Amino acid sequence: MLVTLLILNTALGAAVLSWFTSIGLIGGFIGGAMSVSMFTTAPALILIVEVSKQTNPVLLVLVASLGSILGDWLIIKFLEDEVAKEMRPILKRFHILRFIRRFQRSKASWLATFLGSILLALPLPDEFGIAMMDIGSIKRRHLLIICFILNLIGLIGLVAASRAFF
Repeated sequence: MLVTLLILNTALGAAVLSWFTSIGLIGGFIGGAMSVSMFTTAPALILIVEVSKQTNPVLLVLVASLGSILGDWLIIKFLEDEVAKEMRPILKRFHILRFIRRFQRSKASWLATFLGSILLALPLPDEFGIAMMDIGSIKRRHLLIICFILNLIGLIGLVAASRAFF
């Protein structure tokens, strides 16, 4: 966050932020898509707050939530299709895969889903929350619907707080 604020204090950073805010809801969509990754969360949240000052907050939250679905879909695709394949031999070797499968079949798997949903609702990166919810064995399309709703709730809180305090 500190690096993002330092970059925004430069002329180039201010110009980029100004351009994104000038395109309104498209900037909100891009901010929503960026808000789910740990590398781009801080600038995305600042972008959404700035766009909320100039657009309808209800439309902004809806559009940014749709953008977050795009970002979450990319994360799910990357985690399931790429990282999971690469990690499987390591997880097998250290007997972690057996623990994960046992946990998925246990009655406590709802706990991972619950904690993952809390992480998704917060204006924080979504990777860990998605991974926890996937441990709960939720279908991909249901996970995306849940991500949309939880990101919507988180963005409502962010936009409401930004309008109240800034």
